[in-house]
Amino acid sequence: MSSLLSNLFGSKTRVKILTLLLANSNRSYYVREVTRMIEERINSVRRELDILSRMGLIKGEPKGNRIYYQIVKEFPLYPELRSLFSKSPNVKPQEKLISVIKNLGDIKFACLTGVFTHSEGSPVDILIVGDVDKEKCADFIREQERERNQQINYTIMAEEEFEYRKSVGDKFLASVLSQKKKILIDKIKEERSEEGKEKEKKEEVIL
Repeated sequence: MSSLLSNLFGSKTRVKILTLLLANSNRSYYVREVTRMIEERINSVRRELDILSRMGLIKGEPKGNRIYYQIVKEFPLYPELRSLFSKSPNVKPQEKLISVIKNLGDIKFACLTGVFTHSEGSPVDILIVGDVDKEKCADFIREQERERNQQINYTIMAEEEFEYRKSVGDKFLASVLSQKKKILIDKIKEERSEEGKEKEKKEEVIL
């Protein structure tokens, strides 16, 4: 798909820029930031940003001594382009993601939302609950950012914090869990189910 997009749009760099900006439609990036995210030469990035700006597909806004670029949602073909670029194979298959996340520590719960499910209102893209190796997790996030050519926002919580926040109706956690999401791991639900079965067995014995 990525090579097809390059042929359609005439430039690998242009495709990478559009992939980044379409997947992060609420964010703006300056030139060197785009260059770092997509790992292309700065002159090539500048040229493609200029072309896309003249097309009206992106807009540049000066802030200080930098120009920040963002996708133009009002562009006539924005919905079609967003759908087309979302089909580019940038995300690992779900099974591989589960395997990688499980190796980050004693993981009790993990879900994908935000850029992974096109939920623009989500404050994070990945939520991981458990005893997590933060160094391994940071490496995993960097790898995902390289593969997707975009920034990934993530949050790590201990199981106790997760349970407490749920119990008090924490706005941040409620916002994450209310979004469209893909649950990769949910040992908390599994453990509760097992506890319920054990309780039922004990009650049967007592009766």
